[in-house]
Amino acid sequence: MRESEYFDLLEVLGKLVFESVELACRPSVRPAEPDTRRANKARLADMAEKADRLAGRIMKALASDFITPMERRDISAVALSLRRAVHTACRVPRISAAECRMEPAVCCLKLAALVEKYTGVLRKINKKGPLPLPSAYFQAANIPPGTPVGQGAISRLYERLCDACETVIHAVMGNI
Repeated sequence: MRESEYFDLLEVLGKLVFESVELACRPSVRPAEPDTRRANKARLADMAEKADRLAGRIMKALASDFITPMERRDISAVALSLRRAVHTACRVPRISAAECRMEPAVCCLKLAALVEKYTGVLRKINKKGPLPLPSAYFQAANIPPGTPVGQGAISRLYERLCDACETVIHAVMGNI
């Protein structure tokens, strides 16, 4: 696999994290109709399957070659962490706005946006020119564990997203 393909695949995984979290955490304004619920469930299942394929492709390539400046374990850690975040988002039950306390869902959406942004930074490490690394990029590593997130599926998603942020940030910081 060419060097840049790792970064392409990681970036696609980062976007998939955001899309799956957005679908899981954006409450619907009105109760969803059965057809909409089935479509969302099918879409989440497709996202989980796509995450598996992308992570598998990265792992298979890492086993056969290694030509990137990032360490093999960094790439595999990022890929597996992003895959776990997608799978966790796909298991969050879809809720209506009336059932949802918005803070936890908003926290997860913000974290998912950060994961997507950080994953894009990994590609820039390999290119010439200044890196877009203001201190704000590293704030996710310091997200306090006591952030008000409810129990259950949203809480597990929040933890997975925190893990994904930290994993990507460690990969970025280890290669600057």
